[in-house]
Amino acid sequence: AVEWSCAGCNTANKQALSLPSCSPYKADLATYLPPPASCLSLDPLGFVYVKRTTNSKEIKYWPVIVCDMIYHYVYVRLVHDIKANTIRHLLLQHQAERGRILLLTVDAGSSLTPQKLKEEIAGERMLDDLAILQFTPRGQHRSASERRTAILKKSIAATLKKHYNQSLNRATPPLHPMEWQSLFSMCCAVANE
Repeated sequence: AVEWSCAGCNTANKQALSLPSCSPYKADLATYLPPPASCLSLDPLGFVYVKRTTNSKEIKYWPVIVCDMIYHYVYVRLVHDIKANTIRHLLLQHQAERGRILLLTVDAGSSLTPQKLKEEIAGERMLDDLAILQFTPRGQHRSASERRTAILKKSIAATLKKHYNQSLNRATPPLHPMEWQSLFSMCCAVANE
């Protein structure tokens, strides 16, 4: 088994790296690592304000951190809400771009419960063998995306303060969705180094 120096990391990796019994990959994980982007962790951040044009109304969007549990790279997608249907589309998009997803973990504080997600993806052929785990309450730093969230938030806050002279919670004036996505992409590049 993969052993890390931190007890919390070991707990998280044992949970995340134990593939479900229905998985076609029943090999010992010491000899087999799943392909990149197949074991993911999702964590929505707080909302940000978006303004599509100068005369349009402010809209709330949510950045969702997607973290690879095995290879620990992270990226952020900006979504218009954090309902199960939107997350289903995010997973389908991820799978089309990066390959099959075997495992998805969410934290207990999220509105993305495994039950809601399983109901939403029930008829989806592309996500048939997806196993969804939820970390226990008070298990905030057990998920790889939770550990990356702190790095990302610091990077985002520093970038906003330097370039836009604003904070993450209340961006005044609101940014265009492409500006937010560019900002998140730059901050993910820093976190992935």
